[in-house]
Amino acid sequence: MMIPLSPVEKFPGKLPERIMPIIRLIDGNDYFAIVIEMVGVPKRGIGGEFCTAMTYRNEVKAAIDFMLDGI
Repeated sequence: MMIPLSPVEKFPGKLPERIMPIIRLIDGNDYFAIVIEMVGVPKRGIGGEFCTAMTYRNEVKAAIDFMLDGI
């Protein structure tokens, strides 16, 4: 599964962090995860690894749970 990211400054207004958690990547910039646009992508279609966001695993999983179950 892949979740697209977008720079925080591109979001108009207050960011709904419960469904779009903020992730800081190694470039030092903050991005929001667009969980509602999560999609399955074959590994060969992803490309090389830039960095890991594993430290945000709980926030991303909570956003997915909220999207699917409302909890």
